[in-house]
Amino acid sequence: VIAGIILLGVYTLIIFELVPRTLVAMIGATVTVCVYSMLHERPSIEYIVTWIDYETVILLFGMMVMVQILSSTGAFEKVTLYG
Repeated sequence: VIAGIILLGVYTLIIFELVPRTLVAMIGATVTVCVYSMLHERPSIEYIVTWIDYETVILLFGMMVMVQILSSTGAFEKVTLYG
């Protein structure tokens, strides 16, 4: 339930663009670790690193690179003309 409230707050800040998205992500992660620390014992940095799904990070990075390349070549504008 608490995670859902934090996620809703993060999405609200992103949707209304009240704070830059990078800062919102950092705030959300910090609040999550703080709440976890209050409910349980404080996690070590090694334990927190195990929460990172590196396959997802690599997938997102690859997608961002492909979108940047396609947008710089004008591929999206060409598709919109024929779509």
